[in-house]
Amino acid sequence: MTKLNALLGVAALVVAPLVTGCGKSASYSLMSDTATFTQNSASINGKIDILFVIDNSGSMAASQQAMADNITRFFEKFDAKGFDYQIAVIGTDAYRPMFNPSLAPMAEYRDGVGTAHTSGYKIVTPNTPNRQQVFITNMKQGTNGSGDERPLQSVEAAFANANNQATTFPRADAFFSIIILSDADDLSATTSSTLDNGTDYYANPNMIPLQHYVDFFDAKFGVVNGVRSGKYNINSIGVMDAACKQQVASGGENKIGNRFMQIADMTAGIKGSICGDFGTTLSDISYKIIQLRTRFYLERELDPSTLHVFIDGAEVPLTTNVNGNGYMYNADDNSVSFIGSYVPGPGASISVSFDPTTIK
Repeated sequence: MTKLNALLGVAALVVAPLVTGCGKSASYSLMSDTATFTQNSASINGKIDILFVIDNSGSMAASQQAMADNITRFFEKFDAKGFDYQIAVIGTDAYRPMFNPSLAPMAEYRDGVGTAHTSGYKIVTPNTPNRQQVFITNMKQGTNGSGDERPLQSVEAAFANANNQATTFPRADAFFSIIILSDADDLSATTSSTLDNGTDYYANPNMIPLQHYVDFFDAKFGVVNGVRSGKYNINSIGVMDAACKQQVASGGENKIGNRFMQIADMTAGIKGSICGDFGTTLSDISYKIIQLRTRFYLERELDPSTLHVFIDGAEVPLTTNVNGNGYMYNADDNSVSFIGSYVPGPGASISVSFDPTTIK
């Protein structure tokens, strides 16, 4: 039986038997130009796991506060749709146990500043009491952390931590998203010595290539139809240009986040400016995560003009406007995504029918 794969689900969704337009079982050959291929009753898995990687170096107090002041904009879309989310936090110096195992607690999910246990909740869920305030307590990591920021290496170290592995985060069947907040760039390296020594650190042979992390996340979370954003994405809020770099220079040393922006592009992530409106950026990130979580990949090539999409039995209109309402067909990866008010919530039943153009 052909199946419809839900974007960002770890396992393929089980779907009802495929039928032709006349109600008979569908074969894997094209009987005619009007033979319609149908997939029914695909139910959306609403699990989303999000890891915030917070720069805790000396220049980050204002940016951490800006995130705290606007965090309602991040939570509101998940709460409105009823998604089952888990949110954890680490610092950009969580990589340090890789070089000094005695520092293992630094790689644990944070429930307070550093290794302090202030909030009592390492993982925030919809059922966490005062969840937004708990998240703020976890997220505001202070400014006493290392100035050698390595967010990507810190994520790898967090996944290797035994205490983190004993939690339910991340879940195997959840869409996973990383959100990096930093006024520096990622200087992940094979050595404990900083690459930020006044030379061209991008040319330093000890710098770990971005492809290493893409391969790492691909292996951990998988891909759908060859597309990694079917399983995870990476978002950044950082210094995006020289003007912003100059604007935040008074807070300490900073760098344009070139590697952050590159890996966001590689994983269909959002790139936000640390000099911009945090509320808008956080809203955009949450909306992008939901869109990716509710995207569906089809396993047969089709004639787009014959495509019909339904949510809970009601047909969804086609839109070509990314700011519109309806569904969009993405020919590059043969998928259907939902826009605006038509983004479905967990448990919604999705039906898709179309005329196939290939034999299966």
